[in-house]
Amino acid sequence: MQPKAPLVNVLLKTHKNGMSLRPLINNTHAPAQRLAKYINTKIQIRQVLPNTCNNKNSISTAQNLINLTTKLSLWILKVFTQIYTPRES
Repeated sequence: MQPKAPLVNVLLKTHKNGMSLRPLINNTHAPAQRLAKYINTKIQIRQVLPNTCNNKNSISTAQNLINLTTKLSLWILKVFTQIYTPRES
């Protein structure tokens, strides 16, 4: 892979007034990318970090979402019943 300057693309923000721009920079062939990849491999060899935010596949993602929605639903019920008390007329 020959290093070269990063490519810059621009997206228009059509939902904003004045049509502002959002720059997108592709660093995959930039010189710093090779250095970052090298440093990353050296860090991973010396320090194993847990991938707590990553999912292995779509089945584990679905299971995590089911667990999250169940916990969130129970929390909402608990908080809502503690805050809301209906008044009798």
